[in-house]
Amino acid sequence: MQMRLLFRCFLMVGLVVALGCAKARPGKVILFVGDGMGLAQREAARLAAYGPAGRLAMDQLDQISLITTYSANALTTDSAAGATAWSTGRKTNNKFLAVGPDSASLRTILEYASDAGFGTGLVTTTTLTHATPAAFAAHVSDRGAEVEIAEQMLATRPQVMLGGGRIFWAHRSEAGSKRQDERDLVAEARSAGYEVVQNAEELARLDLRQPRQLLGLFADGNMSYLYDRLGEDEPELAAMTRAALEILDHNERGFFLMVEGGRIDHACHNNDATRAIWEAIAFDQAVAEGIQYARRKNDTLVIVVADHETGGMSVGTACYAGFPQIPRQGLYPEHGLQLDSLLCIGWTTKSHSAIPVIAGALGPGSEHFRGIKENTDLFPIMMETLGLKP
Repeated sequence: MQMRLLFRCFLMVGLVVALGCAKARPGKVILFVGDGMGLAQREAARLAAYGPAGRLAMDQLDQISLITTYSANALTTDSAAGATAWSTGRKTNNKFLAVGPDSASLRTILEYASDAGFGTGLVTTTTLTHATPAAFAAHVSDRGAEVEIAEQMLATRPQVMLGGGRIFWAHRSEAGSKRQDERDLVAEARSAGYEVVQNAEELARLDLRQPRQLLGLFADGNMSYLYDRLGEDEPELAAMTRAALEILDHNERGFFLMVEGGRIDHACHNNDATRAIWEAIAFDQAVAEGIQYARRKNDTLVIVVADHETGGMSVGTACYAGFPQIPRQGLYPEHGLQLDSLLCIGWTTKSHSAIPVIAGALGPGSEHFRGIKENTDLFPIMMETLGLKP
């Protein structure tokens, strides 16, 4: 009898310990967004970087799903409605950011996470106030209202914000500023406790061993295409991702981080295969940073997805006779502007297309990425991983 009681006591103690550990386990989500990156863009990047038998970092994710992309009012979404689907779990109209079709504000996963004590971060190669990052930290019915979006983002206070768009934050007395009021959001950010950096060197010099709030504004507008950077002192997306992860890792509760390769889309709007491919490869290098972090920690959901495809891109047009032009080791970066012809790139539009996109995932929660899903389905998966309820 005593042995039975003792055994039950051990079971109860073990259960309490297990429940305590489960409750204490941090929830971490890294959402990687390749803006405009369809299957053709991924394939072109893979061929250019590694050759026909090579693999991108994003190709190595454990689970794969197809994601539908339509918005509340259009078969073909824009980035604002697409990002709102992830950030709120709701469909909305094109051009709307974290508001419903009726313009009512919708609470975002970043806001839920921040209120629950999680670290939060937004990283992009576009302006910070561009559609994708803005959908997580602002609520407007016009994605073009970037001055107002900057004000709302500062009020929301993600712990880390890295990207371009200095002209929407700087005082109107500064050259190029788009502000018409007397506010200086850069100065306000410093007063609110943010460390502000404006180039790659300043970012690299930061001591990231201590928790901090960080605002990086690395360009007046969008950050430069990687292909065009020459001597420009802008950090690459992988470096920004690494810095954000080092900062957010200090939070024992966990974090939500969105990382966007935003200029893939811009290059595809111009049907510029070379710049699109370089941006996709740079995006994949950032994904590699996230995967390495997740595999070290074993507590992080990594998702790689696109909001839509741009350009109606095809790869291999009229190249049926094998691939004599593609070296087995890949083409990038030596061949430059020859990428269009060497990969036989074709285009059907200079706008977005309505085809489904790929989502890949690894880590806790990745088992949900099977079959065909709505873009809104990512929201509950990410919320569950963080242990949050709407």
